[in-house]
Amino acid sequence: MRRNKNYKQKRLNKLKRAKQKLRKPAHPGAAKDYQQAEVLEQNILAFLHKNREPQSLESLMQGLAVDRSARKTLLSLLTDMCHRQILSCSLTKRQGKVYSFKGKDDLVEGTVEVHPKGFGFAIIEQKSGKPVGKVAKAARKDPFIPPNSLGSANHGDRVLFRLFPKGRGKTEAKVIRVIKRVATTLVGTYEAGRQTSLVIPEDERFLFSVLVHKKDSRGARNGEAVVVEISNFKTDRRNPEGRIVEVLGDPADIKVQNEIVIRKHNLPHVFSEQAMHEVQQFPDTLPEIEDRLDLQDIPHVTIDGETARDFDDAVALEKTPRGYRLYVSIADVSFYVKPGSAIDQEAYERGTSVYFPSKVVPMLPERLSNNLCSLVPNEPRPTFTAIMEFDQSGKRVAKKFSKSIIKSHHRLTYTIVKKILVDRDEQLTKQYSDILEQLQGLADLARLLEKLRLTRGAIG
Repeated sequence: MRRNKNYKQKRLNKLKRAKQKLRKPAHPGAAKDYQQAEVLEQNILAFLHKNREPQSLESLMQGLAVDRSARKTLLSLLTDMCHRQILSCSLTKRQGKVYSFKGKDDLVEGTVEVHPKGFGFAIIEQKSGKPVGKVAKAARKDPFIPPNSLGSANHGDRVLFRLFPKGRGKTEAKVIRVIKRVATTLVGTYEAGRQTSLVIPEDERFLFSVLVHKKDSRGARNGEAVVVEISNFKTDRRNPEGRIVEVLGDPADIKVQNEIVIRKHNLPHVFSEQAMHEVQQFPDTLPEIEDRLDLQDIPHVTIDGETARDFDDAVALEKTPRGYRLYVSIADVSFYVKPGSAIDQEAYERGTSVYFPSKVVPMLPERLSNNLCSLVPNEPRPTFTAIMEFDQSGKRVAKKFSKSIIKSHHRLTYTIVKKILVDRDEQLTKQYSDILEQLQGLADLARLLEKLRLTRGAIG
């Protein structure tokens, strides 16, 4: 209970700080004006970055499709950008006044990494064959970005940087323009207002609050965890605006905290329709397969924790005249998941299953991970098996690998195995009498292997 109170108090303090930092437009139309100016500025930068050559006012108007009525606005913005040293202004005989990037050879692309204290670092992507200036060549990895040089960039955004020498071999970076917004949705805490509310991002590397109008609040209540979709991004002068797309609930609830972590770290947690369609096409029972080694009569067992739901490996052991024959089988997912399929692409994107105290974000759809590819008892399953021969001393003398079919005979837990082998529990010993000799053999082989491992110099 005390932990939940501390968590709530921490969130309340963060909300108060965010509310104090909130900057509102000077008048109702200011936000729209700032947004239009930022869009035009980004278009100017993109055009100059693409063309690379100095451009006159007329050529910029033509290239940006700016109406004659907006000529004065464009000229004013260009002058402002020159004063801010984003652009360089010069006079030519043929074109008159022209505009270009200031120090264009020291412009590099990369990603912004923001620190919660307000500064950042430029993660620069070097492109082969691209000319760079002396500063860019001398720049060390991840130049520092002062707080006033971040501009409107957010953590993770792809941007265009300018690099500046700062003496003693140090280099600083300044964000010139945002190339691509990476975070378009954020998870955070909702603070309700009368007409306009705030969402405080859970990730402290996002240094702003998102404004949400009442009509876009999706019925969220004060203090709840929500997911907000950003519709208008922030500028130097205003906060971003967005709409609530998901209400998660009380952030002190452990299940809601799981959902917050999933969204904060952008963990893929919903499978595509195509992947789910592929899963539904698999038969419920394993068809007859001729090119696999049939090991269904070998008494494999799975040994996992009490709460495990997917069983992806099993073991079996036979005594031989020379010593032991060990079978180690793993579920063969490739029997169902083919390269390039929608399921394969989803699994590649995830890379692994992610386990939480009360749930799991699976790498594969549950029909595969918890059913068709799970080595549940008394069901034939496609597997890949390593068959290893050991002598009486525990030295491996032969090995073989094969695609196979096995049938798990028992679902064991570590607790059950301990009670049988260590505690000599009579009831469990009787219940699992059919595999008792096998379990003892596995324990004997494990001791031999451990002895050999220590002999080789392993730390016990």
